[in-house]
Amino acid sequence: MIKNIGIDGFQLNHYGIGTYLRNTLRHLKGVEDQRYFVFCHSNDVSQIEQLNPELIPVKYDNFNYTTADLLKISRHFKKLGLHLFHAVHYITPLFHKLPIIATVHDMLPFEYPGSYTEIERRGTLKNIEKTLQKASAVVSVSKSTK
Repeated sequence: MIKNIGIDGFQLNHYGIGTYLRNTLRHLKGVEDQRYFVFCHSNDVSQIEQLNPELIPVKYDNFNYTTADLLKISRHFKKLGLHLFHAVHYITPLFHKLPIIATVHDMLPFEYPGSYTEIERRGTLKNIEKTLQKASAVVSVSKSTK
């Protein structure tokens, strides 16, 4: 049976998360019985195809991790027959029952709370908490983050 895996590709051109994402996508070649759907901005499709022509881009315009955006993505999960979703950012789509693999890159709101407004910090912490509660598995990119 083919496993359909969704990946959050919206951070493709960011620094740390983008580097992690590009390297991950580049190495998902030749995996039998798995299909990868990368949720991405429309203008990132050609870059994703260059990284790995086996990937299937799922295009969105103006995606900003709003509640409406996250609901839109969740609706696609069933249509695409996804079995798993990899959240490479600390925000996960809403209202679905898929297993989630969450990658956590840092804990900046905890380490540098002064770098955020109080509203940003609370929102970020709430999103991280929700993501970790939903996750079937958590990938930490460093011992410090772990």
